[in-house]
Amino acid sequence: MAPSGIAPVATLGERFEMTPLGKLLSTQNGICNRLLGIPVVHWFATRIGPARLRARSFDVKYRSGEWDFRSDSRDLARLVEEYINKGHLLVLGCGTCSIVRDLTPNSFTSLLGIDLSVEAITRARRSSGSRERFEVGDMLTFQCQQQYDVVLFSESLYYVPGRHRAALLHSLRANLTDTGRVIVTIAEPKRYAAILKAIRLAFDVEVDRALDSGERHVLVFR
Repeated sequence: MAPSGIAPVATLGERFEMTPLGKLLSTQNGICNRLLGIPVVHWFATRIGPARLRARSFDVKYRSGEWDFRSDSRDLARLVEEYINKGHLLVLGCGTCSIVRDLTPNSFTSLLGIDLSVEAITRARRSSGSRERFEVGDMLTFQCQQQYDVVLFSESLYYVPGRHRAALLHSLRANLTDTGRVIVTIAEPKRYAAILKAIRLAFDVEVDRALDSGERHVLVFR
């Protein structure tokens, strides 16, 4: 079941799956995996494809080594630590959750990472500690079972269809603690300026700045 206010996304995904490209990409062979590694094909598969095709597209990136992120950003980690108050962290679209390596030990009580990619979750679990848990799931339909001090989208909000982003972000507010915040990072901020603008218009943004070298942008809001 999708969060309140979010319509099912299966219709568009199923339509894509019935196209010649969708049918081709749904077959299990090496040629299709190579196709999914092509940027434009990856874009279509992950933006409008059904969940299983999106998951497979992400798996291809991790298995190829193209998405081999050893660390995230100490700048981002410091920001998360500022708001988490040694509390609970939810990372949606976590991938291998490389930010764990940059967080100060004992800076959080628990961390839950959610991602569609089995490959990413398998890798994340290999180095997980006792306070970290990683589960395969769709961040769009994930149902929170508790309140969080920080909900983090680190380079993952792009993969939520545009028509559902605002509803998802609004629904997550019910699962924030009284001091909880949502943190979103965006690579290529000029390319994705529309996402940044939409968040600024819809939420009370507290932090709005370049991250690290300026190639990424971060927003903190509630």
